[in-house]
Amino acid sequence: MTKSADSLDDITLEHIAVESWMQKHLRVVDIHDQLVPFYPNPVQQKIYKVILMQRRAGKPVRIIILKSRREGVSTATAAYFYARAHLKPNHSAFVSAHDSEGCKTQWNIVKRYEDNLPKSVKLPIKKSDATEIRYEFPHGASYRVQTAGNENMGSGAGYTDLHLSELAKWAHDKRAMTSVMQTVPDLPHTTVIIESTANGAGGLFFEMWNTAVERQREHPGDLDGFIPLFFTSLTPQHSQHVPRGYVWGMLDEDELAWREAGATDEQLYWRRITIENKLGGDVDQFKQEYPLTPEEAFLASGRPAIDTSIIKHHREMVTKPRRGRLRFDPRVKSGVRVEYGGFRDSELGWNIWQEPTENCDYCVACDTATGIPTDPEDKTSDPDYHAIYVLKREPLRIIACHHSRVDADVVGREVLKAAKYYNMAWVSPELAGGSGMTVLNVLLGDAYPRIYHRDADSDSVDLTEVHKLGWKTTRNTRNRLIDDWIAACRKDPDLGWDFSLQVPDADLIDEEESFVWNGEKREHRPGTHDDRLIAAMVALQLHRRCVRTHTFAGVGRPQTNPFDAPCYINGRDPGVPEEQPGNIGKVTVESL
Repeated sequence: MTKSADSLDDITLEHIAVESWMQKHLRVVDIHDQLVPFYPNPVQQKIYKVILMQRRAGKPVRIIILKSRREGVSTATAAYFYARAHLKPNHSAFVSAHDSEGCKTQWNIVKRYEDNLPKSVKLPIKKSDATEIRYEFPHGASYRVQTAGNENMGSGAGYTDLHLSELAKWAHDKRAMTSVMQTVPDLPHTTVIIESTANGAGGLFFEMWNTAVERQREHPGDLDGFIPLFFTSLTPQHSQHVPRGYVWGMLDEDELAWREAGATDEQLYWRRITIENKLGGDVDQFKQEYPLTPEEAFLASGRPAIDTSIIKHHREMVTKPRRGRLRFDPRVKSGVRVEYGGFRDSELGWNIWQEPTENCDYCVACDTATGIPTDPEDKTSDPDYHAIYVLKREPLRIIACHHSRVDADVVGREVLKAAKYYNMAWVSPELAGGSGMTVLNVLLGDAYPRIYHRDADSDSVDLTEVHKLGWKTTRNTRNRLIDDWIAACRKDPDLGWDFSLQVPDADLIDEEESFVWNGEKREHRPGTHDDRLIAAMVALQLHRRCVRTHTFAGVGRPQTNPFDAPCYINGRDPGVPEEQPGNIGKVTVESL
């Protein structure tokens, strides 16, 4: 039953009036290039519904939208802001896009609204150019468009409605965003709508999207802050008639995922034709332009360095760790015990998925902080962290990590604790930059016996690099570090995922997502981190290069005393312990 006008609150009545005015007076160009009245499609209706929900709750309207191509998000936002500017005296709307072409598109939408407005409702214009419409007083409202190239954008101004378009593609996104957000007061009558297609797993838009999604996951229905809206490509306009007699053949994994999500034959056929005829067969490009899920949108964009199937598989095995810290305790066998509680990183907290298992081998690696900003062009960007990872060697699995910015000698003690706690694990800091030598000195000061000895690079004749302590990432070893990680995590064509490296850590997977090709180099996107990923990669290298101590899977033999294990063997299968001369318990300065 329809409610009468008397039963509706003032905010709802005002919202209905704005929508009614838009549909009555605004004109848009449809897919047939015809000028037609603006009637919101399902995507646009959902945006307006969320706006009304936040307004009725007395909250400032804050929406962040991850979208596919041609969903009508910009048209809907421009219509709503333009209508409010027409109906509300002194109202001010501001729109910013990532480049001049994007601004031109935004401006053309509003200019079409203004040019085709009935004369009976037109307002006297004080100023009109290629970037702004300002109405005569006493109405005094305005609508302005500006490119997001200025990091001090909007400074000194004040706006009621703010539309930030394609934020994922902005230069200086954090500084520009900080500047422009100060122009909008946190009052219930204001509106901020951020919308973008994905541009890789990193950057401000990616971070804001994840924050909004996580808040909704933890507090469903929360109307504070930004409400995340994702508009999939699985919509009626993305469909095409299937020719009579069309032979489908076998559906691939992506098509099966579409079918499982409810795709019709017409939508599947449109997908095939679009990939073949418009995108030259590039499936990843299709996923970027027309994603089925938010995860697919971010993974497919930004030319990821780690295959999206690996990251998707890792996401499926994410589990929540226990929070604890490691303490030296001479009363226990290993000399270290775990104490559980809600310890912060600065309190030397650890994420622990598994405690050590008797007769099992582990590796511990540390990537130390360098203090270098994560974005070379932004000296105020977040610097890196220390990261320590513990890798179980059978089955291959990340089982513990520490992540902090404590002093280097303190993180060295955490490395030592973890190595002792996890069955006298093989251990190494990363020595290229950062405070790796400080960590190494802590290990040496305790006479810890299982420190990785690096060998000469495979294409190097510099024999001075033989038998030096600690992993060192160089131009020669960096690609091996990355390639070996990918190979260990990849799905085997015969065995599937059964023997791939298991990653239950959501934060580590975030860094896998933001690890991209930058020209010919694979590295983290500006503004994102890779300290977790590098530490985990180094742990894998220790697994590949250091012998085992304990019995495992029918290979090797039991050792009653971990200190009796054979020393590191260059170029040998680390799965087969062999007696070698030398005493790993003795470390000299010359071995550095």
